[in-house]
This record gives sequence, C-alpha cells and structure tokens, in this order.
Amino acid sequence: ERLWGLYLGMMLAMAVLNSMLFLLLKDRDFIYLVLYICAILIQASMLDGRIKDLLPADLGIQYRIIQPLLTIPPLFTLLLFSSSFLKIKQYSPRLHQIFRAFFVLLALMTLLIPIIDRYLVSLLFLVLSIPIIIVVLISGWIVWKNGYQPARFFVLAMSIPLLIAIIEPADAL
Repeated sequence: ERLWGLYLGMMLAMAVLNSMLFLLLKDRDFIYLVLYICAILIQASMLDGRIKDLLPADLGIQYRIIQPLLTIPPLFTLLLFSSSFLKIKQYSPRLHQIFRAFFVLLALMTLLIPIIDRYLVSLLFLVLSIPIIIVVLISGWIVWKNGYQPARFFVLAMSIPLLIAIIEPADAL
C-alpha cells in the first residue's frame, strides 16, 4: 500500500509539474507527457485491480470492453509523446511512417474490441506493444545519432523502466 501511494504521488506530481510547464511554455511535448503519465497511472490501476474501485460495481459485460480500452491510451500517448519530443518527422521521415502505421493499427484494434474475444484483444495488444516499445527506443537512438541531443535524455528515461522490468523478475529467481 505504501509503495503504491508513493508511486501514485510521484506520478501525480510529475503530471502536475509538466502541466504547469505546458501552461508556461506552451510546448505541446509537456501535455503529451502529462497524457502519457495519466494513461500509465490508469493502466497501473487496472493491472493492480484498483480500477474496479473507481468504476461502478454493476458494469458487468461492459468491463470486458473497458479493460482492453485502458491498454490503448498508454501505447497511443507513448507514440504521440515520442514522435513529438524526438521530432521524428524532421529527424527520421522513415520512422515517422512507422509511427503513423502504429497509430493506424491501434485505431483498427480499438474498433475490434467489441467484436472479438477479450483474451484475443489482450494478446493482440501485447503483440503490438512489444514492437512499439522497441521502435520507440530505437527511434531515440537514431534521432540522437542524427544530431538531436535532447534525445539522449529520452533514451535514458525510456530505458530505466525497461531495465527495472528485466532485472526485477531476475531478482525473484
């Protein structure tokens, strides 16, 4: 409980700080980052089971649709923030096309949610999220190598959670 509260507090503080930076600087990268942070918080609440405390108890079958829908915003906002912050269109037009293809795939999968089995939807989102994360990380490296120095901070910031996710299961062994 305390770790969850600490995590929630830090993420909310980051969201508030970046919201203020957006209001002061009018740089849309900050609002994209705020959206990404909020999407991650909602997804973490879903994975932890806490989202059910926020939703009406009588949802029933609608929860089947809501659960996969909560997987889309983190992927969508990750692509949006990455594309904007890394200036993908300017520094790597080919990567920009790949990002656009991911946006289209996410939109198509969103339309499929009410139609197909929720386990298949979850599997499809997992299968899509892995290449998205890989492409985002590689994009940071490519843009950095193409001369955009702020990308180094992006690569570091995106690598840390990935390293923690890799190391944490190894510690459990």
